[in-house]
Amino acid sequence: MDEPRRRLDPLALAVLGGAAVIAVGAAVWLLLSVRSAPESTPTKAGPLQTLHATAPRRTRRCFASSPTWWNCARLPAGDDMRATILGGILSAALLLGWQVPCASQTEAPVARPAVKPGDRWVYNRMDYWANRVVTVRTIEITMANDKVIQLVATEPGKPEMDETFSADWNSIATTVNNSVPDSGHLKFPLRVGATYPVEYESVFGPQRNWRSKHERKARVVGWEEITVPAGKFRALKVEVEGSFQRLDTSLAGTAKTTIWYVPEVKRWAKLIFEDNILMGPQRGPFNKFGEELVQFKLQ
Repeated sequence: MDEPRRRLDPLALAVLGGAAVIAVGAAVWLLLSVRSAPESTPTKAGPLQTLHATAPRRTRRCFASSPTWWNCARLPAGDDMRATILGGILSAALLLGWQVPCASQTEAPVARPAVKPGDRWVYNRMDYWANRVVTVRTIEITMANDKVIQLVATEPGKPEMDETFSADWNSIATTVNNSVPDSGHLKFPLRVGATYPVEYESVFGPQRNWRSKHERKARVVGWEEITVPAGKFRALKVEVEGSFQRLDTSLAGTAKTTIWYVPEVKRWAKLIFEDNILMGPQRGPFNKFGEELVQFKLQ
């Protein structure tokens, strides 16, 4: 999937059109109403320079010292005042015309990835406390539809494991835990600035007999350039932050997952999970692990 393109929304186009009409109308009115305008050789000067060249002497002196309309607001009535008012109109129109495109060039939302059987990703599993690679994890899709993604996960020295994710790449059943209904970290289409609640329960542990409840809030932060072993990517950063409560013990705390999702990869290039124990025998920062993309192959 191609990287989202910038676009101008209809409101921005309407405002730009209005700004252009204001600027042109003000310039025509100025040429028809201001007297004693000296002749000048046509140049490629912009609207503010044109105003300076055609305005009466006192207005030109004001613009020479400070070419902004608000510093010329105390000129006498008449031609000078008309020129001053027009300077304000032109300045406002030009400022609007310049700023609206910047403000309205929003990123198109990122659609859910269309993955296929045979798509493959290789990640370094990281321990960020020690800043080292723990293992190398390879996943390959065996089945995918608009509801679920089935894949096979392999790590050196371990048997293959079947895993299940939602179509939005939220974990349902993995080698680490089971999430009910799913982990909910990603909610496509992803829009910069969007927020959404994340609530789920997880079952984990050596015997899958530990249970915890998670209540978090996800925020689509924005685009960042990141570098991982697979290379440099422009990624959409998503932060999922909130609390967890163990249901089988009194252990509780806060947790944060940060995801750097890359549309062209159809998955994340980097993920970090960290938690902080607030209630329990061992309090303070605890886990800080994640994964970084090493290579990928799409069908």
